[in-house]
Amino acid sequence: MAQFNEMFQGTDVRIPYARLQDWVAKMPQELRSLKQAEAEALFRRIGITFAVYGEGGDPDRLIPFDMFPRVFSGAEWGKLERGIKQRARALNAFLVDVYGRGEIIRAGRIPARLVYQNEAYEKAVAGFVPASRSTVTPPSAGAGT
Repeated sequence: MAQFNEMFQGTDVRIPYARLQDWVAKMPQELRSLKQAEAEALFRRIGITFAVYGEGGDPDRLIPFDMFPRVFSGAEWGKLERGIKQRARALNAFLVDVYGRGEIIRAGRIPARLVYQNEAYEKAVAGFVPASRSTVTPPSAGAGT
């Protein structure tokens, strides 16, 4: 299976990554390895891990991460932003509904037991409507600018 690297298109560096590629190329491999090890140690110390059971060894694994940021063009960011906002609106509508009228459950789209018997369902919140009618806030649209 071929490995995908979003920094490149074929053998050429994509324009949004040009400055990052210049910086990476100038960074000595020893420094890059040191910084990667420091980041992994920090992640372990503060608990940015997930558990994998049944494979033997330490079940706590680091969340996969890349020390180098994803870089988006303006057009790519715009598409990503629209998708994130749409998903936040959908999740918000779902939460308002299951803690409110429960129309999605009454319509048979989702079995009631999956919601109301789920350990994450907060019965104390049922019927509560936030003043803003929003329970989910999408990340800042300006985060990538």
